[in-house]
Amino acid sequence: MRHLFLLLVLALLGPAVADTEIVNARIPLPPSQLPDAKLTPIAAGQRETYTLSSNDTDVYFFASLQEGSWTARISWPASTPTRFQLTPLAHPDGAVFHVNASALSPRVPYFNPEGKRDSDFETTFHILVEPLLLGVVPRTAVSAVGAIVVCVGVAVLVASRFLRALQGFVRRIDEEELKGPEGSKDE
Repeated sequence: MRHLFLLLVLALLGPAVADTEIVNARIPLPPSQLPDAKLTPIAAGQRETYTLSSNDTDVYFFASLQEGSWTARISWPASTPTRFQLTPLAHPDGAVFHVNASALSPRVPYFNPEGKRDSDFETTFHILVEPLLLGVVPRTAVSAVGAIVVCVGVAVLVASRFLRALQGFVRRIDEEELKGPEGSKDE
């Protein structure tokens, strides 16, 4: 059983192709000082795409959220080494999510045929704000959790039947060995 579980875990692990920063928050948030900055509106449950660079390292997203448990998740390609910080701030009509980015590695000069302004980093990321079901499971993860539960259930059923069949096979072999070879003659 332990080997089957280990095999299942290894099959579900794949190569890392993205990085993620996640923060869970309970709305209403404790009062906080909002900076005098432009708020970029985002809709709950809809993924938005945004780009930050060393020339523009901060963005404030506003989401109109009802009371309850929420999660905000940003993800970006693992091929762009960037450090993100995601901080929820209180707002009377929901929440503001402050995203700050900085380079993780030293700047490497590159050929820039488009004539863009030189930047230490430029990272495009996705942000998604969604409710937490039962206070712990993001809505987009429900299908994955369901698939895992089904796989584990099938594995338990298959493993228990396989082990019973194997046990019966071993018993028959043991009984045949105890009886001895049939048809042998004593000399």
